[in-house]
Amino acid sequence: METGQGLNEKLKVVLTDRDIEVFRFLNEQIVMVSGQIYKMFWPDSETRSGTARQRLTKLVEAGFIRIHETVVNHKHLKLFVLTQVGLDELKKRKLDYGLSVVERVGSIPVEHCLKLVNVRSVFRSLGQHDWRSERLIRSDASRGWYPDGIVKIKGINVAIELENTFKARERYVQRFKKYQFDREFRLALFVVCWKSVKSWLFDLDAPQNKVCFVDYNELMMKKAQAVLENKTSKVSLGSIVS
Repeated sequence: METGQGLNEKLKVVLTDRDIEVFRFLNEQIVMVSGQIYKMFWPDSETRSGTARQRLTKLVEAGFIRIHETVVNHKHLKLFVLTQVGLDELKKRKLDYGLSVVERVGSIPVEHCLKLVNVRSVFRSLGQHDWRSERLIRSDASRGWYPDGIVKIKGINVAIELENTFKARERYVQRFKKYQFDREFRLALFVVCWKSVKSWLFDLDAPQNKVCFVDYNELMMKKAQAVLENKTSKVSLGSIVS
């Protein structure tokens, strides 16, 4: 049962469209860190000026969002996670997609999740807002396999695969074959976090008309100028989204 103080805090918060959008992203992507939230939803606000930080703090104090502290690669992180109270606000607006609140954050691959948020943020900055997260994709029980994200560009579905760790050769070969014959996607973009893995993937038998690769760090730094490539072609991301 909530205390009177907790109820009073909620009564003080009049939710904005931006607040709901933050809730929606947290529901879809599971976790974000404060810097990602500031950059995506308060892009014109100086972080230390207080505007974005104060609003996020207020949403936490009111119980819409909670903080989960963890250590990833020797770094202490404060992860922001949607609560049941925040999810209920999405349900009121029919924006919850039937998803449930995430209770066990410790069971998810945090680094992978955060990097996916960064990838989505790049596409968003380039005007590409039609994105389905892996969590939404997995809610479709009829699908037998799941990309990390799907972004629709000019009416065309592009599968996003974030390669944050090295996988067995057989797994990549199987995935390439799925994309080769899957009519849902015109393109599968593998975002690779290790240059050595990217070079190794180039030598596998990937369908050249369906699969391409981009270096994660290059995508973060260059955005529209990042180069998508395979053994037979190169193209900038900007030429695809513009």
